[in-house]
Amino acid sequence: MSHYQRAVAAGLEVMVQEYIPGDDTAVFNYNCYAVDGQPLVEFTAQHLRNAPPHYGSPRVVQSLAIPELLETGRRVISALDYTGFACTEFKRDPRNGQFKLMEVNGRHNLSTLLAVGCGINFPWLEYRHLAYDELPAAQDFEAGIYWIDLTRDIAYSLRYLTTERLKLSEYLRPYLDNKIWAILDSGDLQPFIRRMLNLVSNGRKPSCLLQKRPRPGPLTGRNPVAGELRTVAMKPRLTSADAKKSGVL
Repeated sequence: MSHYQRAVAAGLEVMVQEYIPGDDTAVFNYNCYAVDGQPLVEFTAQHLRNAPPHYGSPRVVQSLAIPELLETGRRVISALDYTGFACTEFKRDPRNGQFKLMEVNGRHNLSTLLAVGCGINFPWLEYRHLAYDELPAAQDFEAGIYWIDLTRDIAYSLRYLTTERLKLSEYLRPYLDNKIWAILDSGDLQPFIRRMLNLVSNGRKPSCLLQKRPRPGPLTGRNPVAGELRTVAMKPRLTSADAKKSGVL
């Protein structure tokens, strides 16, 4: 906590966050469209592989019925008196089995096409509500469908092959079962072709999609992989020069 004390002494606003242990499969999405805090349509999914592992955005997700997550998600939306689409992300804490709130995302999430492919078109429902005042009705969705960001999954799977410690069958299962591609679409190949052309034209390989793993620093404390607390400076106008003068850096 010495970093926290030094930051506070320097007059910085600090937020302390707890790192929740567990791999990528402990992360879950509760998607809904709500009006005045009342969810009208709901969809749940489980992350399988993130980019990078433990920290990043999803590269493989699976639609999954998670009844125990619904009540938790509904409480959050109700408390916010939320209206509109929301992707609320939770991580199941292996220490007590509780779903811990990570964030409430008000924009359509990266894996939006998964819900669409499973029968719930959230962008269309939102458009109909905003343009024509049509309230969406509750509907079922197909569980067990995978969403795959092809280039990112290949790149990160190769890079973290020895650290993710997944069986070959676990890597291949999403590709062999019912799936939805994040970008690749036989009916519209242009976005995928454009991504590949951009990689080639820049003299890059798909590995350029890799993000570096966060490194510990003076304001972030020790490596959060160990499940420790980290401190984050919340003063956006602070420059590195200011921080050095204050003695924080």
